[in-house]
Amino acid sequence: MTIIADNYFSTSSNERYLLWALLYDAQFYELFPDVYRSDFQRCEIYDFMAESYHAKADETDIIKDFRKRFPTVAETMDGEHHESLPSYYSLLDTVRKESKELLRQRLASLRDPDDAFRDLDNYRKNQHGIKHAGIKYLSAMELMEKVFEPIKWCVPGLIPDGLIMLAGKPKVGKSWLALHLCHAVAFGGYAFGSIDVPRGKALYYGLEDSERRLKERLKAISCELPVPDGLYLSTKLSRLDDGGLDEISTWLDDNADARLVVIDTLARVKPKARRSNDAYENDTEIMSGLQELAMRYGITVLVVHHMRKNTRDSDDVFDGVLGSTGLTGTADATLLLQRGRQTKEIVMSITGRDVDEQELSIAFSLADRVPFRLLGSTDEIHMSDTRKEILEYLQENGKTTPKELATALGKNYSTTKTMLQRMLADGVVSNNNGKYEIYT
Repeated sequence: MTIIADNYFSTSSNERYLLWALLYDAQFYELFPDVYRSDFQRCEIYDFMAESYHAKADETDIIKDFRKRFPTVAETMDGEHHESLPSYYSLLDTVRKESKELLRQRLASLRDPDDAFRDLDNYRKNQHGIKHAGIKYLSAMELMEKVFEPIKWCVPGLIPDGLIMLAGKPKVGKSWLALHLCHAVAFGGYAFGSIDVPRGKALYYGLEDSERRLKERLKAISCELPVPDGLYLSTKLSRLDDGGLDEISTWLDDNADARLVVIDTLARVKPKARRSNDAYENDTEIMSGLQELAMRYGITVLVVHHMRKNTRDSDDVFDGVLGSTGLTGTADATLLLQRGRQTKEIVMSITGRDVDEQELSIAFSLADRVPFRLLGSTDEIHMSDTRKEILEYLQENGKTTPKELATALGKNYSTTKTMLQRMLADGVVSNNNGKYEIYT
């Protein structure tokens, strides 16, 4: 392949004048959308500015970052003493013509036609601004050949990295569970009593608590274990559209080994409702900012939220989450807490993109050494309880039909009959003319 001269990667005086106008003439956000990627010989300069534009960075920060990223270009610009432009678009037109001329000269110098076609194709692909950026399409074969990093987990198998919603009715234990997860992550211990979690710093925003109450809760949830030094707490966070996201980002920048951020509750930081806006659109926008934050730092952001008061008529238990489906639809996973049949039981329903849909029973008691203890699948747990009741009844009353048994135990007839058939298949009971008894 033909070697391209060093000046192919340099910037011209006109390009540097254009850069100066963008950076120092205080009109970056107004002017940059009209610039093409092909206007610069060094496309990485355009990519830097495009990244800053999308991030809505402060113009002063853009200048600082530019000087760090491209010190030689910045020093050259300092020595050229540029002045405010009489006509920005005239300069842009000059740069664009110069770029085409440099391309012509470069193509003429190449000996290999394939190199020339490749350079010309690249130039054409870059003839777009921020408003007209081309979409990169991926073929199915390319996708299948791509190698992705394994999914990272906050709690392996249950809570992946990304944006997680934890919802439930009042007093069900949402805040206790959120604080328990923060303690487990910061300590590098076990979540739910048995799941080993990766260690990292955790930040808990207890926005409905005072510092005194947080201290009491932390002492209770620690269960005599040392308080981990990697756990941070705050009772204040600005609304997400009024500096809240920046406040979280600043903490994450200062704590590179962070793994979990909890916001308790979402209602405290949601932007104020705007009457003219659609609820779904608002909720999606709120969650998208938090999701982008989680993805950028490679962590879990867990938001605590509430349930509607009346959810009995809902076909899907997750429809009971307060707000529009924009909340659960944007979240990477949703955890729903409900009271279980047993006194200390919480039923946690889980759904998400990278986690298996499941329903788990969790024992919750601050009197226990392990405040949250995973019992297992709710179906299996309750099935075991029903089986025990059936055996106790048959032992006391002898042969019984499914209907008689269901009535006596106050159970659903179909469920009782199915359980008896499973117990029959397991050899636990026998069936004699439709009446069941303990197998002997």
